[in-house]
Amino acid sequence: MPFSDPTCMACQQPITELDGVVLCDRFVGRIRAMVEQAGSAEAAVEGAHGPIINAVTQQYFEAFHDVLSPLPKDELGTVNLADGIESMLIDAQAPVYRLGKVLEHEDDLKPDVYLVLHNGCVPQEWTAYTMELARIDREDKAIEWTIHHSERVSWNPRAWGDLLAYLFGRIGC
Repeated sequence: MPFSDPTCMACQQPITELDGVVLCDRFVGRIRAMVEQAGSAEAAVEGAHGPIINAVTQQYFEAFHDVLSPLPKDELGTVNLADGIESMLIDAQAPVYRLGKVLEHEDDLKPDVYLVLHNGCVPQEWTAYTMELARIDREDKAIEWTIHHSERVSWNPRAWGDLLAYLFGRIGC
């Protein structure tokens, strides 16, 4: 069953007629260069590249939540859910905070993450592993890509699963 028009992770608009791509990369170095070019994290997030930076950091927080925003624990190791909920709300609403955490933990974010973008939302200077949406628009194609990606050294199964859920929805429990 094909997916319906996914939303571009950068501009938040539907990608119609499969006019988009899935980018696969370790994007931290790319967004670090954008921050350096802009002069500060705040300027980068508020500038022209803000939407793509925000999309990248959101995907890192999904794939590496345990590293970037672990749930707070007391001295006995018990998670306080109220603190955890507050932490997740901050993460979801703070692009500059997320960017800082991603750059701070760059060495811990080794496997790739995936972005779903309009062709026109991909920064011109970026070259990354790219899949046209038409090549992964059905479950049978997604299975083939899963087998292919599982052979990559930089494969991130958690991020891949999040990508498939983003495109096709969650199935089962």
